[in-house]
Amino acid sequence: MSDRTTRNDVGVDDDLLTTSQAAALLGVSKPTLIDLLDRDEIPYQKVGTRRYVRCGDVIAYRHRIDPGLLEKPRPRPERLLALREMAQLAEDTLDR
Repeated sequence: MSDRTTRNDVGVDDDLLTTSQAAALLGVSKPTLIDLLDRDEIPYQKVGTRRYVRCGDVIAYRHRIDPGLLEKPRPRPERLLALREMAQLAEDTLDR
């Protein structure tokens, strides 16, 4: 078995999210997320005119602004399912 994480594993850090998906993950509006991107607080990449954000960068930003996040109980299965769905949507968007 490879040391690399696959799409079915928990590690979705390299998956690209749309700005709408990233904003939802952070619990902020899309304009607020765009402001964070413009201030270089979260790295992003552009494909044409669209911006995409690595899921791992969004999660890292969340941990920076809320260090106690890891200590809070989270509904793990629901969160993982949502992350996988967002990753699939981002991949489908890039494939177009």
